[in-house]
Amino acid sequence: KCVKAVDIRGAALSGRETVDFLMFDRTRLRAELSEDCPALDFYNGFYLTPDDGKVCARRDGIHSRIGRSCRIERFHRLGQLSFQLLEFD
Repeated sequence: KCVKAVDIRGAALSGRETVDFLMFDRTRLRAELSEDCPALDFYNGFYLTPDDGKVCARRDGIHSRIGRSCRIERFHRLGQLSFQLLEFD
């Protein structure tokens, strides 16, 4: 399964081996990472580098700031979020 990178609003660690993607349609998509994934929260964040504009399970990975990466094994769609967009001047 793949998702368009432009549909991702943000991301947050949700567990030792999971990352939640916050989508522009107000849903959450949980990415389960490979079993051998290091604890990303100890490495000051993470990033994605999609080559073709998509983030795909069993192909792409989450990269820590120190250079390690964890492959995304699967996605699970979670419930819709309720949030209000704040604008700063």
